[in-house]
Amino acid sequence: MVGRFDFNDLNFFYHQGSFTFRLGLTYERLMYVLDDTTRIILGVGFIPDFDILKPIFILGTISHTLPAGYEQFNSADVLFPNLITRYGIVGSLIFLYFIIQLFIYSYKNKGLIWGKILFTYLFALSIISLNSETFYNGQIFIMIFIMIDMVTKSKLMSQIQK
Repeated sequence: MVGRFDFNDLNFFYHQGSFTFRLGLTYERLMYVLDDTTRIILGVGFIPDFDILKPIFILGTISHTLPAGYEQFNSADVLFPNLITRYGIVGSLIFLYFIIQLFIYSYKNKGLIWGKILFTYLFALSIISLNSETFYNGQIFIMIFIMIDMVTKSKLMSQIQK
């Protein structure tokens, strides 16, 4: 199916929030970032969509309250385009490295109940992130850090008991 996509006609991807739409949205944002060296390294930063008066992209989540008619940089339901445009390629890789390190930490501590819970939670969030903005929402990390604290306390308690 991916082999049949016409990446030159992004309107092909516009299917009311389907996974195909998300792929097209990610591809379009990636091509935008790769077009400029500064955007590759730093992304565009946190420009509010309210400040963008005319559309930059073909695809986006429709919002009648925004001047451009739809969201340009803040896609409400997709993680990867937000990461790519906001942080650039370098920033996105650093962000993904951080997530991978959380996975490694939770996997190393899977012998503890809180390690299992943390790993399961991260795994579920990773799957959900294909269809939502999970890791882009900073509130998610509150629970992750609470679980990391619980893992740390569980490790300390198990060492004390030995």
